[in-house]
Amino acid sequence: MRTLETKNLIDTLSRPISFKSGIDGTRKLSQYRTGVGLAQENRHEEALEEFAVALENQPKAPRAYYNMGLTYDALGQHADAINCYERALEIDPRFVEAQNNIGVAFINLQRGDEAIKHFHRALRIIPTYYEALLNLGLVYYQLGNFTNSIKAFKKVLAINAIEKTAIYYLGLVYAEWKDIEAARKQAVILKQLDPEMSEDLSRQILRRAY
Repeated sequence: MRTLETKNLIDTLSRPISFKSGIDGTRKLSQYRTGVGLAQENRHEEALEEFAVALENQPKAPRAYYNMGLTYDALGQHADAINCYERALEIDPRFVEAQNNIGVAFINLQRGDEAIKHFHRALRIIPTYYEALLNLGLVYYQLGNFTNSIKAFKKVLAINAIEKTAIYYLGLVYAEWKDIEAARKQAVILKQLDPEMSEDLSRQILRRAY
């Protein structure tokens, strides 16, 4: 199964956070930036310590909790990551990235049904939220719910017609259903975007054809 979509650790950690002005605020912002730098260097344990210091006098910063969640995920501590994302959502209930990443963390904990709930919650915030739609298609595929998997992938492709992962898995679902012609059409589309990925899909279709 291909990787579920979560926000890139470095890109997300680089997003600024606004702390209160003043001496303490400046000091805490410095600690936050130190945490970002450490996380980018894969020094995750040290990054967590810096984020904790930054939050001591600014506990209402959802982005900080979110970044701590990303760091815990990178350490494989997915339950702790979920706690951080939930803290972020308590402060900002429309924090769609945090909602999506709770779903990804539940996938990593082998709790697909819980993951689906959170991907749907993310989509209630933003119905066209790309990462959650793609993740929903992937987890439905993983669980063998091909009908809902197709629905999710088609919504992804309505937003971005050249999303390779959605095309690939749409082809696999059609192959699982023994609709080989429809599956091969996806392989043809994919060939224009990624010949190697298309070849892999064609092999997978052939395995399911008989």
